[in-house]
Amino acid sequence: MAGAGVRQLVLWGASDAARIVMDLVESSEIQVVGVLDDMYMDTSFNGAPVLRAAELSGCVWDGVLITALDELEAVEAQLRDRGLVEEQIWRLA
Repeated sequence: MAGAGVRQLVLWGASDAARIVMDLVESSEIQVVGVLDDMYMDTSFNGAPVLRAAELSGCVWDGVLITALDELEAVEAQLRDRGLVEEQIWRLA
């Protein structure tokens, strides 16, 4: 991701996978600027602010990594519906 110019990352899904990603990028040049999850009830997740889908456009980011573990195609479709292009959307697998 860093090689593609991603420096500020939003994670989609407050999950164990998101925690692992946050730990992995902690010592890199990538900064997690938020975790997007409409169902997570707290205001922060592992030290990052929790965002609602409507707040995505108000946040400065270079890429969105899908860390939700279910319905990956549906999540990707939601991101495209919000105007994101393929180069901005990343998946774990």
